[in-house]
Amino acid sequence: MPKNHPVFCLLGSLDVFNSVLGCCKAYLLETAPFKDKDLVAEALTGLQNAVFAIGAEINLGSKKCSNKISSSQIEVMEKLIDYLDAKSPPLRNFILPSDSIPISMLHLARGLCRQAERDLIRTKTHFSIRKELVIFLNRASDMLFVISRFVGNQLGVAEKIWTSERSFCSFEKLEQQLKALNEI
Repeated sequence: MPKNHPVFCLLGSLDVFNSVLGCCKAYLLETAPFKDKDLVAEALTGLQNAVFAIGAEINLGSKKCSNKISSSQIEVMEKLIDYLDAKSPPLRNFILPSDSIPISMLHLARGLCRQAERDLIRTKTHFSIRKELVIFLNRASDMLFVISRFVGNQLGVAEKIWTSERSFCSFEKLEQQLKALNEI
């Protein structure tokens, strides 16, 4: 198979996703203590191990792989999502990744998880992929979103609300700053 085959793209996406999960965990462990920090760190460790399990299943094939994602792991993720979501303020708007490194890293991990999910679905046209893998990555990205909101709330970081009215305010401010710099 050529290096640009969808299966290699998927394995690369899983590798990058897993690496960023490690960065997220490192940032969180170095961050000031907050309630349920150990729970969040364990969730990230669980995701890292699961991502390796997905990669192993892709490499070996479902029949040869003994350690596979199952509905029980997805159920645990659902419970964690519900728990952390209940501990976070209600979500009424779109939010932007914040000015906090741990929170922004969690959003980056979520985006990379979505990429891996798309690559997994693309791979389904070439190989038989179990539905649990697609469901798992879909729920993992939701879990990372909820974790990012929970961590932000625990650290006292205000969410950056996105509205269409503010879409280009920063560009307007930037233009004013550039004009001021040219006048100096």
